[in-house]
Amino acid sequence: DLIVSTTGAPEPVVSLSLYQEIEGQRQGRPLVILDLAVPRDFDSRIGERPGVWLYSIDDLSQTCDSNRRRRQKELPAALTIVEEETRRFMGELHHRSTVPVIEQLRAGWEETGELELDRLFHKLPELDANSQREIRQAFERYAAKMLHPPMVSLRSESKAGPPHGLLEALRRLFDLKE
Repeated sequence: DLIVSTTGAPEPVVSLSLYQEIEGQRQGRPLVILDLAVPRDFDSRIGERPGVWLYSIDDLSQTCDSNRRRRQKELPAALTIVEEETRRFMGELHHRSTVPVIEQLRAGWEETGELELDRLFHKLPELDANSQREIRQAFERYAAKMLHPPMVSLRSESKAGPPHGLLEALRRLFDLKE
Protein backbone atom coordinates (compact mmCIF):
# COMPACT_ATOMS: atom_id res chain seq x y z
CA ASP A 1 0.00 0.00 0.00
CA LEU A 2 1.05 3.61 -0.49
CA ILE A 3 0.18 6.76 1.43
CA VAL A 4 1.16 10.21 0.15
CA SER A 5 0.65 13.00 2.66
CA THR A 6 1.02 16.74 2.01
CA THR A 7 -1.04 18.59 4.62
CA GLY A 8 -0.07 21.95 6.05
CA ALA A 9 -0.73 20.85 9.65
CA PRO A 10 1.57 22.42 12.27
CA GLU A 11 2.08 19.06 14.05
CA PRO A 12 2.13 15.40 12.99
CA VAL A 13 -1.33 14.24 11.94
CA VAL A 14 -0.55 10.56 12.55
CA SER A 15 1.15 9.86 15.87
CA LEU A 16 2.87 6.58 16.72
CA SER A 17 0.01 5.63 19.05
CA LEU A 18 -2.63 6.29 16.34
CA TYR A 19 -0.68 4.18 13.86
CA GLN A 20 -0.32 1.36 16.38
CA GLU A 21 -4.12 1.33 16.81
CA ILE A 22 -4.69 0.69 13.09
CA GLU A 23 -1.57 -1.40 12.48
CA GLY A 24 -3.31 -4.66 13.35
CA GLN A 25 -6.00 -4.08 10.73
CA ARG A 26 -3.31 -3.99 8.03
CA GLN A 27 -2.56 -7.69 8.53
CA GLY A 28 1.17 -7.22 7.93
CA ARG A 29 0.84 -5.79 4.42
CA PRO A 30 3.86 -3.65 3.47
CA LEU A 31 3.30 0.10 3.56
CA VAL A 32 5.20 2.91 1.86
CA ILE A 33 4.52 6.39 3.24
CA LEU A 34 5.64 9.49 1.36
CA ASP A 35 5.38 12.31 3.89
CA LEU A 36 5.87 15.42 1.76
CA ALA A 37 4.49 17.81 4.38
CA VAL A 38 6.62 20.41 6.14
CA PRO A 39 6.51 19.93 9.07
CA ARG A 40 5.97 16.18 8.88
CA ASP A 41 2.50 14.62 9.00
CA PHE A 42 3.72 11.22 10.33
CA ASP A 43 5.65 10.62 13.52
CA SER A 44 9.15 9.55 12.40
CA ARG A 45 9.04 6.50 14.72
CA ILE A 46 6.37 4.97 12.47
CA GLY A 47 9.14 4.32 9.94
CA GLU A 48 10.77 1.96 12.46
CA ARG A 49 7.74 -0.36 12.49
CA PRO A 50 8.08 -3.68 10.61
CA GLY A 51 6.94 -3.56 6.98
CA VAL A 52 6.80 0.26 6.93
CA TRP A 53 8.97 2.48 4.76
CA LEU A 54 8.52 6.12 5.73
CA TYR A 55 10.10 8.73 3.48
CA SER A 56 10.02 12.42 4.29
CA ILE A 57 10.82 15.41 2.16
CA ASP A 58 14.23 15.41 3.89
CA ASP A 59 14.86 11.82 2.76
CA LEU A 60 13.95 12.73 -0.80
CA SER A 61 16.19 15.78 -0.61
CA GLN A 62 19.10 13.64 0.63
CA THR A 63 18.49 11.13 -2.16
CA CYS A 64 18.43 13.95 -4.71
CA ASP A 65 21.66 15.38 -3.27
CA SER A 66 23.31 11.96 -3.37
CA ASN A 67 22.18 11.38 -6.96
CA ARG A 68 23.36 14.86 -7.91
CA ARG A 69 26.81 14.16 -6.41
CA ARG A 70 27.03 10.85 -8.31
CA ARG A 71 26.03 12.56 -11.55
CA GLN A 72 28.54 15.34 -10.87
CA LYS A 73 31.23 12.71 -10.32
CA GLU A 74 30.43 11.16 -13.72
CA LEU A 75 30.38 14.54 -15.48
CA PRO A 76 34.09 14.57 -16.53
CA ALA A 77 33.72 11.18 -18.24
CA ALA A 78 30.53 12.33 -19.97
CA LEU A 79 32.20 15.56 -21.11
CA THR A 80 35.14 13.57 -22.49
CA ILE A 81 32.72 11.46 -24.54
CA VAL A 82 30.92 14.58 -25.79
CA GLU A 83 34.23 16.23 -26.75
CA GLU A 84 35.47 13.12 -28.58
CA GLU A 85 32.21 12.71 -30.47
CA THR A 86 32.12 16.43 -31.30
CA ARG A 87 35.67 16.22 -32.68
CA ARG A 88 34.77 13.12 -34.68
CA PHE A 89 31.60 14.73 -36.03
CA MET A 90 33.35 17.99 -36.93
CA GLY A 91 36.15 16.05 -38.65
CA GLU A 92 33.55 14.16 -40.67
CA LEU A 93 31.74 17.41 -41.47
CA HIS A 94 34.97 19.07 -42.62
CA HIS A 95 35.87 15.98 -44.66
CA ARG A 96 32.48 16.12 -46.37
CA SER A 97 33.22 19.68 -47.46
CA THR A 98 36.20 18.30 -49.40
CA VAL A 99 34.19 15.71 -51.34
CA PRO A 100 32.96 18.07 -54.11
CA VAL A 101 36.52 19.34 -54.70
CA ILE A 102 37.91 15.80 -54.83
CA GLU A 103 35.16 14.73 -57.25
CA GLN A 104 35.73 17.77 -59.49
CA LEU A 105 39.48 17.23 -59.46
CA ARG A 106 39.17 13.56 -60.41
CA ALA A 107 36.53 14.27 -63.04
CA GLY A 108 38.70 17.00 -64.57
CA TRP A 109 41.74 14.72 -64.73
CA GLU A 110 39.68 11.87 -66.18
CA GLU A 111 38.07 14.10 -68.80
CA THR A 112 41.39 15.65 -69.81
CA GLY A 113 43.01 12.22 -69.86
CA GLU A 114 40.30 10.77 -72.09
CA LEU A 115 40.55 13.69 -74.52
CA GLU A 116 44.34 13.39 -74.71
CA LEU A 117 44.26 9.62 -75.11
CA ASP A 118 41.66 9.85 -77.88
CA ARG A 119 43.84 12.45 -79.60
CA LEU A 120 46.90 10.20 -79.22
CA PHE A 121 45.09 7.12 -80.53
CA HIS A 122 43.91 9.11 -83.60
CA LYS A 123 47.52 10.04 -84.32
CA LEU A 124 48.66 6.43 -83.83
CA PRO A 125 46.06 4.31 -85.65
CA GLU A 126 48.48 1.37 -85.84
CA LEU A 127 48.04 0.70 -82.09
CA ASP A 128 45.96 -2.40 -81.47
CA ALA A 129 43.26 -2.59 -78.77
CA ASN A 130 45.60 -4.32 -76.31
CA SER A 131 48.24 -1.58 -76.66
CA GLN A 132 45.59 1.12 -76.28
CA ARG A 133 44.29 -0.58 -73.14
CA GLU A 134 47.84 -0.74 -71.67
CA ILE A 135 48.43 2.95 -72.43
CA ARG A 136 45.05 3.89 -70.95
CA GLN A 137 45.79 1.92 -67.75
CA ALA A 138 49.25 3.50 -67.48
CA PHE A 139 47.70 6.94 -67.83
CA GLU A 140 45.05 6.15 -65.18
CA ARG A 141 47.77 4.93 -62.77
CA TYR A 142 49.78 8.09 -63.45
CA ALA A 143 46.75 10.31 -62.79
CA ALA A 144 45.94 8.41 -59.57
CA LYS A 145 49.53 8.80 -58.35
CA MET A 146 49.57 12.51 -59.17
CA LEU A 147 46.25 13.09 -57.40
CA HIS A 148 47.13 11.01 -54.34
CA PRO A 149 49.30 13.56 -52.42
CA PRO A 150 46.81 16.45 -52.65
CA MET A 151 43.97 14.08 -51.66
CA VAL A 152 45.91 12.82 -48.62
CA SER A 153 46.75 16.40 -47.61
CA LEU A 154 43.14 17.45 -48.02
CA ARG A 155 41.86 14.55 -45.89
CA SER A 156 44.53 15.14 -43.25
CA GLU A 157 43.85 18.87 -43.06
CA SER A 158 40.09 18.29 -42.90
CA LYS A 159 40.54 16.12 -39.77
CA ALA A 160 42.32 19.00 -38.01
CA GLY A 161 39.68 21.57 -38.94
CA PRO A 162 38.11 23.25 -41.94
CA PRO A 163 40.60 22.83 -44.82
CA HIS A 164 39.76 26.23 -46.29
CA GLY A 165 43.33 27.16 -47.30
CA LEU A 166 44.06 23.94 -49.16
CA LEU A 167 40.57 23.79 -50.67
CA GLU A 168 40.94 27.33 -51.98
CA ALA A 169 44.42 26.59 -53.36
CA LEU A 170 43.18 23.47 -55.19
CA ARG A 171 40.20 25.38 -56.59
CA ARG A 172 42.47 28.12 -57.89
CA LEU A 173 45.19 25.80 -59.23
CA PHE A 174 42.79 23.51 -61.07
CA ASP A 175 40.07 26.09 -61.87
CA LEU A 176 37.40 24.26 -59.84
CA LYS A 177 33.96 25.63 -58.97
CA GLU A 178 32.91 26.59 -55.43
